[in-house]
Amino acid sequence: MRRYPSAFRRLLLLAATLAPIPSTAVETGVEKPGRGGDRPTLVFQAGLGDDSSTWTGLLPALRPDFAPITLDRAGYGDQPIIEGARRDPCAIAREQHERLAAMGLRPPYILVGHSLGGLYQYVYARLYPEDVTGVVLIDPTAPGHWELVQEHHPALATALETMLSVAAHANMRDEFRQQTDCLETIAMDRPLDTDVRILVSGRIDSMDNEAYASALRDSRGIWKDMTGAARLETLWDAGHYIHHERPDAVVDAIYEVAGRRAPPRSRQPDTPLPGEGSLMLRVGATPRAAIEAALGRPTEVHRDRDGSVLIYTDAKLDVPILIGFIPVLGDVLDLAATAQDLLKVREEWIFQFDAQGILRRHTQRAVP
Repeated sequence: MRRYPSAFRRLLLLAATLAPIPSTAVETGVEKPGRGGDRPTLVFQAGLGDDSSTWTGLLPALRPDFAPITLDRAGYGDQPIIEGARRDPCAIAREQHERLAAMGLRPPYILVGHSLGGLYQYVYARLYPEDVTGVVLIDPTAPGHWELVQEHHPALATALETMLSVAAHANMRDEFRQQTDCLETIAMDRPLDTDVRILVSGRIDSMDNEAYASALRDSRGIWKDMTGAARLETLWDAGHYIHHERPDAVVDAIYEVAGRRAPPRSRQPDTPLPGEGSLMLRVGATPRAAIEAALGRPTEVHRDRDGSVLIYTDAKLDVPILIGFIPVLGDVLDLAATAQDLLKVREEWIFQFDAQGILRRHTQRAVP
């Protein structure tokens, strides 16, 4: 199974947010064909640089009511690199269609895609609408994202191009370079003929500058036009890998598009306010004013569709992440300096309140 250093994967996710393949599923906690019964089939697509193991932590909560299938693309997991294969969204959607048919998995399917995998699942739903009964997109990469990176974050664009040229396999490079090829052949100006949920990250990665982050937030609205989704659900306490930080939100979205009731969850336990032992955080009881009185002015304040969000950020030390890359990158010392500026560590405290200003969720997270 191919693995890539975390810093490289983080560069990939920012830009991808950016002979036939053997027709067998990679079974990382995957149900085998024929065992689904009356359980809807879920088909997962990972983002650029990730194999099917990215879904491992999500599957146990879904398996009682669904039959999850994760397929690795060419060059990922145990799948061989296919030299010269088209890696545009339409080609990947067609490959997925052929593989599902070869496995004996009959539609309809619920499609789940993260990052660039979200764009692939969207294209599948356009090409094979009769096969699809629901779509869940997790921080999907929109068309034009690479141009946005180049305009608003040129240092990141340079770092990414160098990384792709020296450390990515051929199919990964082609996925990145061909991520918008063929889209002009698809009618993207009308709603999808199925139920859609779109989850987007509310937190800014430490490699993002504010100009890029702002442009990224503004660009997400295109997904409502492309899918007909009523809204985008912002996960204020999650970064790009929403399915890792907030798997509960992804599970709920899948149950919603399936028209099923998600299993009940327990409320967050009472917790002492970090650094302020005298104040106990109680979901459904602690008022916003009490937290502001204890912690002072927040770093960020956001309006949510039915409440508000306070975020407190504590900057930490820079982290020398590129030591392991230097032998691979040779003399690309400028890239190392650039990445040192881009990658920092911070700690965030995120408090979400309902319309009456009462705490409904709190999260403490470290951001590498």
